[in-house]
Amino acid sequence: MKKEEYNHEKFSELRQIAERKLKSKTNLKGDLLNADVLKMSNEDACRLAYELQVHQIELEMQNEELRKAQGDLESSRDKYTFLYDHAPAGYFTINEKGLIQEANLTGAVMLGTEQRQLIAQPFSKFIARADQDKYYLLRNHLFKNTKNMVCDLVMIRRDSTQFHARIDCTVKYDEMRCSRQCMAMVTDITRQKQAEDKIKAAFLESLNHKQNLDAIFKSMRDGIILLDSEQRIAEFNDSARRICGLPDIKKARGRRFETLIKSCGGECLQAVTETLKTKLPAHRDRFECSRCLVSITTNPILDTRGQFAGCTLVVKDETRLAILEDNLLERQRLQNIVGKSGGMHKIFSLIEALSGTSTTVLITGENGTGKGLVAEALHYYEKGGQNKPFVVVSCSSLSENVLESELFGHVKGSFTGAVSDRVGRFQKADGGTIFLDEIGDISHTMQLRLLRILEEKIFERVGDSVPIKVDVRIIAATNQDLRRKVTQGKFREDLYHRLKVVEITMPPLRDRSEDIPLLIEYFIKKLNIRLHKNIESVSATVLKRFMDYRWPGNIRQLYNTMEYAFVTCTKSCITIENLPSDFDNVRNRDRQAKETANLKDRNQIVKALEKSGWNKAKAARMLGVHRVTIYKLMKKHSIKE
Repeated sequence: MKKEEYNHEKFSELRQIAERKLKSKTNLKGDLLNADVLKMSNEDACRLAYELQVHQIELEMQNEELRKAQGDLESSRDKYTFLYDHAPAGYFTINEKGLIQEANLTGAVMLGTEQRQLIAQPFSKFIARADQDKYYLLRNHLFKNTKNMVCDLVMIRRDSTQFHARIDCTVKYDEMRCSRQCMAMVTDITRQKQAEDKIKAAFLESLNHKQNLDAIFKSMRDGIILLDSEQRIAEFNDSARRICGLPDIKKARGRRFETLIKSCGGECLQAVTETLKTKLPAHRDRFECSRCLVSITTNPILDTRGQFAGCTLVVKDETRLAILEDNLLERQRLQNIVGKSGGMHKIFSLIEALSGTSTTVLITGENGTGKGLVAEALHYYEKGGQNKPFVVVSCSSLSENVLESELFGHVKGSFTGAVSDRVGRFQKADGGTIFLDEIGDISHTMQLRLLRILEEKIFERVGDSVPIKVDVRIIAATNQDLRRKVTQGKFREDLYHRLKVVEITMPPLRDRSEDIPLLIEYFIKKLNIRLHKNIESVSATVLKRFMDYRWPGNIRQLYNTMEYAFVTCTKSCITIENLPSDFDNVRNRDRQAKETANLKDRNQIVKALEKSGWNKAKAARMLGVHRVTIYKLMKKHSIKE
């Protein structure tokens, strides 16, 4: 509407100017014009009128074209204005003083205000305080050098919220070329910045993750080798270089794996080839590789698209572990002594400490605990013990006279029946060990003679006065309390102290129940060979029964029980039916103990008795226990009828 009023006013103004010029021209030449017109013929007048009409039409056509051109120009200007206002970036025209002269609609929306409110406002008003100096440097440098410049700043909206913006600036002169203007294109790059920050954070996290993995990779004691799908080496750690004898990674990278592995007998290469072919993990357990005992595992590597890209080879040096396992097995057995309990480990250490010495040792403990095995271990554990004599004397099985002759020997005619000279056990044990079993049963006379040989290592044969000196180590054993016998006057105190230079006390089997599984395994192997059987194990029930049993006969009883089970067992596993009748009582005791454990409530027992009319058998049936259990519980809880 405004444009139509403007065009009408412009047309009226032009018409007035034209009429004034025409009047002026008519006044000057009016008489001549009228005279010429009057002299024209009708034909000339018609022709003139025709030409005027044509000229008028031409003018109208020209006017129409001008109006059309003006409309197109106005339409283009409208389109330009629309595109300018709705451009994806904000456009600002800023003078040399930093004031906004013009801004498009996008720029106004970007700053959260209206276009008209931006005019004459300082552009710095919308720059964050932290970036003010950066903006002033940009503006000064821009007007000084007049070069196109780009800068990222933090800008402030009208509501004080901030956003990241990229400002692309150039300097141009105004239409009159009187002053310079900064044409600034402002793009909101907040999302881009956020994306960049996320990418940067992800990159830093990835870098940190990679550094952690590199640290783990380098610190791993296991060797790790990375191979591509062509068996070329991509990476390996220092442990792999140490275990496998590889060159520096810089020299090895890119080379085929098979050209560098030469000391494992092909086991590693076979595992790698298997994984590369099947794309499945592979494992090889404990084999020699470069003077080490190793186990290896290979696993496929997949890229980000899930495609097969190679494999990893993990080489675990198990040399030390194997040595420790061997040592552990050795610590579970010393000579023929089997055990892993703390008490047995102390005995093992004591036997090792006594090896190579001639110290007298007293072994104490119940019957069947293995005192004789300890004596053998003390002798044979010593270096060269296999080549030295080991003489065993059972003191309790011989009378005093026979024992004296056995220990010291006799000469011909020394007593009735001595038809020839006899070498005694001490003399036979010269240079080695004599084991005096059940030393607590010998007489006072024998105790006196043993005291001398312990002190001086000298003795005389029966019926002879010639002293014989021997170099013999004495080991004694007893199942009796020698200290009590000394107190009772039945054993010489001086002999007791001479024998007890070092005392080894064998624990009863009931105090080392953790050794029972080991002993069972040991006896199974031993009895399979002896009885030509192929029994593999005992059932879980049997093992539990053995663990709960008191074993009054100790290891000897366990061995005899195992032998009985071997004889009666026809399968590969010993069951409860293969045990001796002694263990039936154990089953009954276990059942009664279980029943008693389930009946801890006194009121429950009293109610059952009252309901049954104090009939013990009926009360037992009601409670689901044996009648004997009822009597025991009545006694325990002081229940009376």
